[in-house]
Amino acid sequence: MKKVLQLLLLLIFNFLAAQEGTYEILNTSINSKFAELGVTYSSNNSVIFASSKKDESGRRTNNRQLSLELYHGLITENGDIIQTDKFNKEINNKFFESDIAFTPDFKTVYFTWNNFYSALKSKDSAKWKTLYMFKASVNQNFEISNVTPLTFNSKEYSVRSPAVSADGKKLYFVSDMPGGYGELDIYVVDINNEGNYGAPKNLGPTVNTKQTELFPYIDQNNTLYFSSNGHKGLGGLDIFKSEFKNGNFQQAINLPTPFNSKYDDFAFVIDTSNSGYFTSNRSGGKGDVDIYAFKEKCLQTIHILTLNDANDQPLDQVQVSLFQNNQLVEKQTISKGSNFKFNLNCKETYKIIAEKENYETAELSITTDDKSKTEITKTLKLTPVKCNQLLSGNIMDLKTNLPLDQVQVSLFQNNQLVEKQTISKGSNFKFNVNCKETYKIIAEKENYKASEFTIATDDKNKTEITKMLKLTPIECKQLLSGNILDLKTNLPLDQVTVSLFQNNKLIEIQAIRKGSNFKFNVNC
Repeated sequence: MKKVLQLLLLLIFNFLAAQEGTYEILNTSINSKFAELGVTYSSNNSVIFASSKKDESGRRTNNRQLSLELYHGLITENGDIIQTDKFNKEINNKFFESDIAFTPDFKTVYFTWNNFYSALKSKDSAKWKTLYMFKASVNQNFEISNVTPLTFNSKEYSVRSPAVSADGKKLYFVSDMPGGYGELDIYVVDINNEGNYGAPKNLGPTVNTKQTELFPYIDQNNTLYFSSNGHKGLGGLDIFKSEFKNGNFQQAINLPTPFNSKYDDFAFVIDTSNSGYFTSNRSGGKGDVDIYAFKEKCLQTIHILTLNDANDQPLDQVQVSLFQNNQLVEKQTISKGSNFKFNLNCKETYKIIAEKENYETAELSITTDDKSKTEITKTLKLTPVKCNQLLSGNIMDLKTNLPLDQVQVSLFQNNQLVEKQTISKGSNFKFNVNCKETYKIIAEKENYKASEFTIATDDKNKTEITKMLKLTPIECKQLLSGNILDLKTNLPLDQVTVSLFQNNKLIEIQAIRKGSNFKFNVNC
């Protein structure tokens, strides 16, 4: 059970780490020393956001924040936002707001009045008005008309933070109405064809906690994104998501960095291209809270199979390195039959080098295009380097253990003579042999027994193999024979005693009869 848990935690960590590496964020140009927050998508590549940049006369005393007004912004190619003008001057002159949501046809807008940043506990008091949600018609110029309150507003509780589903049939919002799970919960109501609404439904404990849930956003797949300080997170308000499956929202999952930090992170929105915005008061920002753009990194995957150029067979234990601008990015060791993959940024140039012992290095350069999630397959063929080893040794006398002179050493392979050398006293024989082959060495010298050995070389190039051969001397005998004659008569003598000496020591005595020869076996 413990191992299963460890494996599960490892998989989760790898998943989150992978997510962290596939997104990049940008502190947008609209941010100032004040508070910018709450991006809402509008039409024609534009957004609406809230900002507190206003004269000091607009400061409220109950939350020490400048009041919020809505602004139009244009989205640039890299996801940045450029401010254009205020959303609706007439409405801003009467009310302050930051929560706003459009229906898919952009003909209806939902919004909250009397709403301010830092309103995590928006309880009624003499200095705090209960929050209401309103519905209004909006034209192509974003001019608002027919402003009407929603039917489930109440003086007893607040409703705020509208979000409309992609099909326009459901309205999500935040409320502290009785019967919830915590201080502020996320609810949903049906938007009926007649323009009225169903009963508010709490999204339940997979989303809501005993603390605060805020800033709901529902994407094209009905996945709910929201912020909470009740679920386990990195600190402060964190952004969570809950997928909608089988008619229910699943257990909320904390988004990884770079979306979340130990600070407050909220107001997450995402489009169909996996780009979007969120708000945070994390360190390094420009003001009180900043709007950050995020987009999925344009990545491509390259798969490479390494083959032996001589036979097109897969190679084992190949070291493959990825370089960019001559800097090592990543290195992998690939086993036989498997391929490796590297994640590459779009519109970049890389060099890939494959290395293996006893093979020439192979490399390729590749420049990726701008198409994200493209998979590229390449084959690198490594040419085998001729693998040689040095087989060397000396020849000694087995009895005296002294080097021998004029020894003939022969190298054989498959019983065929490859090379022959004559080795002088004190010298070594030296043969260049191929790797992964079998050889036989024979050493020969007159008056010595021939000596041989067989050796199988391995696959390590430029290795030196040293051997010593000892030759056994053959016992050398000679026959010393003769007869004994009378010097005067030159006739054979009888009964002659013949003695053999070596180093003044008697070795043998023979008595020779007339007409016979003495015979002694002597050493060479």
